[in-house]
Amino acid sequence: MILFIVGFMGAGKTTLLEKWSKEWQGESGDLDHLLAEELSIKPEQLGEWILKAGWDDFRAIETRVLKTLLEKDSGIYSLGGGAFHRLNRGLLEAKVGVRSIFVETDIEECWRRVSGDPNRPLASAGKDRFIDLYKERVKDYQIANYSVSGDKDFPALEDFCKKYRLSLTID
Repeated sequence: MILFIVGFMGAGKTTLLEKWSKEWQGESGDLDHLLAEELSIKPEQLGEWILKAGWDDFRAIETRVLKTLLEKDSGIYSLGGGAFHRLNRGLLEAKVGVRSIFVETDIEECWRRVSGDPNRPLASAGKDRFIDLYKERVKDYQIANYSVSGDKDFPALEDFCKKYRLSLTID
């Protein structure tokens, strides 16, 4: 099984990935870090790259890298805040053994976590635009198979899998 962690910027996707990666010995990764590797840049340079190259080029590379993850048999991966859009979500839904988890976090908490971060080009547009973007994307996130709260401690991976009767082995 492949688990994809989805949610808005600042929701806690990377934190959840780091926690679960320590508990599970299989492959895991952050899509933004994999994209940076693909582009031969450091992850903290990704925002600058997007501003220079444009969102269309970024989304095309994002989808291509996501397709490589879908070729795997198992893993846990976090997606960028906008990666769970209709096209990519369709790719995930089309593959057997793929599940998505929405890290549901209060928008004010997300803003607190990312405001002022120069590596977040979408946050630099201001709080009103940030909230509008969340409202646009939350409908996609809510389609995820499962959700966890990003406002409190994350469950252990084993507890999450037991609760939903999931196995991270091939289905």
